[in-house]
Amino acid sequence: MEIKLRLESEKDHNVTENVIRESFWNHDQPGCEEHFILHQLRLTASFIPDLSWVAEIGDQIVGSIVYSKGEVINYNSEKFEIIFLGPMGVLPEWRNHGIEEKLIDHTLKLAEELGFSVVATFGDLEFFSRFGFVNSNQYRIRAIDYKNSHPLLIKGFFPDKLEKISGRLTLNPVFNVDQPALAEFDANFPHKEKKVTHQLDEISMHHQEIKWKRYNRIGGFFMGALIALILFGIPESWLDDGLRLTIMLVVVLFVPRFLEKRLKRDLRLGRYWMAGTLAAGILFYILLHFI
Repeated sequence: MEIKLRLESEKDHNVTENVIRESFWNHDQPGCEEHFILHQLRLTASFIPDLSWVAEIGDQIVGSIVYSKGEVINYNSEKFEIIFLGPMGVLPEWRNHGIEEKLIDHTLKLAEELGFSVVATFGDLEFFSRFGFVNSNQYRIRAIDYKNSHPLLIKGFFPDKLEKISGRLTLNPVFNVDQPALAEFDANFPHKEKKVTHQLDEISMHHQEIKWKRYNRIGGFFMGALIALILFGIPESWLDDGLRLTIMLVVVLFVPRFLEKRLKRDLRLGRYWMAGTLAAGILFYILLHFI
């Protein structure tokens, strides 16, 4: 099986839009909107034709990748140009054949040759890390204006330039999809049933996990503060420091399990709870003991 990569031509537009539709359908939401984004993106000045490539097997287009220009705007309203990878997709029956990897690897090398310095995308970090992408939080780059089930990822061809960039990601307005216009556009394609899939259930679970981690950090911190105030507020003649710390460790390790059994609910109180409790406890220990 030979996978051939080539630049997209105008006659490929309808085909690649269908490839993207098939790739994303019922993936992150019932139906999809990425094919409409691609259609509109081509009509804008943000679109980068030199980075619009397709993958072919025989005479069939099985994959597509495009890039567009965007900006990161910091608190001083300074603008830094970046490029955004996506939409990208492969026909479902041709997944796991290395096609996405070939498209990404080839176009990233080409983007560097064209002089671009930073690439952003939404995606799975485990997959994209093999191409040098990292979570955008490392560089304080946020995507608060865009909803996506995956985190924002960043890759810098020149690390010194990436270090200077921080702020809010801004993409072409077509990424904020007009739903009535999407419905009208999608009517041009063969009918497909919209439904919630197992993948959507996993995405929902992922968001729930993020919420639980956040609650555990907050709850753990306040629990630690409470424990520290109680323990370290007791006179030294009653409790020495070693016993205080021992009591704190016992509370951190066993209170979550006790609460779960008592309430008969899975509170998912794990390492984030413990870390938050210990951090707050140590902080209050320092404040109360040394200041």
